[in-house]
Amino acid sequence: MKAKQVYTEQEAEYRQRCKDAQDEIKTIAQSWPGGVDNTDERFKHIRELGRGSYGTVDEVSEQSTGSVYARKSIPRTMVGQDQDMIAKRVKNEHDIMSKLRHNHIASVNMLFKGENYWSMIMLPVADCDLKMFLEERCVGAGYPKDAMRMLDPWFGCLISALAYAHEERVKHEDIKPNNILIKGKKIYLTDFGTAKDFSEFEQSTVSDYFETGTPVYWAPEPRAWGRPADVFALGCVFSEMLTVRQHRTLQDYRKFRIQTGQEMRYAFRSNLRAVRRWLKQLEGINDRDPVAQVIHEQTLNMLLDNSEERLTAKRIKRNLRTEEGLFCATCF
Repeated sequence: MKAKQVYTEQEAEYRQRCKDAQDEIKTIAQSWPGGVDNTDERFKHIRELGRGSYGTVDEVSEQSTGSVYARKSIPRTMVGQDQDMIAKRVKNEHDIMSKLRHNHIASVNMLFKGENYWSMIMLPVADCDLKMFLEERCVGAGYPKDAMRMLDPWFGCLISALAYAHEERVKHEDIKPNNILIKGKKIYLTDFGTAKDFSEFEQSTVSDYFETGTPVYWAPEPRAWGRPADVFALGCVFSEMLTVRQHRTLQDYRKFRIQTGQEMRYAFRSNLRAVRRWLKQLEGINDRDPVAQVIHEQTLNMLLDNSEERLTAKRIKRNLRTEEGLFCATCF
């Protein structure tokens, strides 16, 4: 059986599982005594998957079916945060991620309001995030071939996911390696918690009253929360992926672009000139590796200072198609 057919069948199976999971949880929730506030009793903790400023993500098992999910738990009260604002932010993430249906965007199946936490039940249960994959499974493991060959199609998969979200009138606003999940050989964009559905607005740069994003990956423009800012942030991620692809370390990359005297010394926008020099000097980006050439060229297009000159996700996706191997079988 051809690889493309196998991958397509696996993807269809994953999509069906997401749909079945959503239907299953809805049915189970209707029969829970006391309503949906008893989620801690219904979902058994297996292991922690991640921890951030928002709360935790753990792997859980639904008691009546044994089905395994990822559960994102966000405290209903946080220091310095209004409870109503937290609720709005959580519901916003749920509504947006429930709306988005793409092969490389994580699926949110249900949102529950507990006594102390909001809980989102999600798929997939990831093996790791992109930051861990690059630092530990690639660099830390000595750049093993099995891990390294997975990188090339992920460039196309990620830009496909972002282009789709933008076409659906959704911006992400916090793209970074920690918000990109790895499951097997597949990659998923997740955590649209600061994203805003702007379908009702004509301009994609409409501001939100939330303080959004991760400063290291922020775009240079003021209040950079629109679609061009998403492209810039993903361009930063692409530059890190390309660095590792060319067998260099992220630690060396950070040291190279450090800007002394700046509050965010490692922020890409603070020293774009150094970022461009670093990418240009990466070994192996030449005629003998046309794939690396295309990735390099499009990454620079994503990191332009002027947001009006920065290419759209859709355009970057089209440009990456000029080389084979930069997309998985389901992204065509």
